[in-house]
Amino acid sequence: MLIKILAAAVLVSAGTAQAAVYAPSFAGPDLDPSISVVEGPGFTHTVGFGTLVISKLAGAGFSGATFVPDIHPNGDFNARLSVDLSQLGNNAFEFGFSNIYYYSSFYVNHDIVSTRLTYDFSDTPSLFEARTGNEFLFEYSKINGVVEMFVNGVSKQSLYKGDNGSLDFFFQVSNTYNVDPNYTTAFVSDFRVTTPDICGIAAPCTSGTPEPASWALLIAGFGLTGAAMRRRRFALAAS
Repeated sequence: MLIKILAAAVLVSAGTAQAAVYAPSFAGPDLDPSISVVEGPGFTHTVGFGTLVISKLAGAGFSGATFVPDIHPNGDFNARLSVDLSQLGNNAFEFGFSNIYYYSSFYVNHDIVSTRLTYDFSDTPSLFEARTGNEFLFEYSKINGVVEMFVNGVSKQSLYKGDNGSLDFFFQVSNTYNVDPNYTTAFVSDFRVTTPDICGIAAPCTSGTPEPASWALLIAGFGLTGAAMRRRRFALAAS
């Protein structure tokens, strides 16, 4: 009986898979190849030391820079982005996702922070709040079809969206609504999407191959199983 229990524990450990995490590197010197970028006149970016710096050159007119990660979840997910907007100036920053049914975004300019959730042309009223800081953690959580939006850990809006197709994420800096003639920047330090079911080039599905800690547990489990089998053979021989 002990042998069966130990063997079952080993098999359970071997079959445990971790959630898939898409987290493009900002280590530099180049932008992670899983992120596409379209930059208008006067916009540029640099990557290094864990930060993506999105810059608008002085004198640039109506334009912007949009970054599109190659990740497209369909179902439950958690998506988060950390950004420092202390040098955003009068520009705007936006982080969101969309498809033919959905449009959701966090929007920040020099004096407001807004959140918006739209589903099938019906949406919750956009929430506008006064901007009171420079560092933001924007987070989406989708569980059983309900999307919830968080700003710095505080829930702002939620809406049932169901599971109608994969989503496309984006984040961008815009000089369109409030033209700022000065040099401005936004510092993105982290972007990640966690989901139990992502398959693709950017984030391959986890296979159930044990992590290092699981390997240690497996080795210990096999050792205990072998010791129990040896004790049973000795007992049978003695009888």
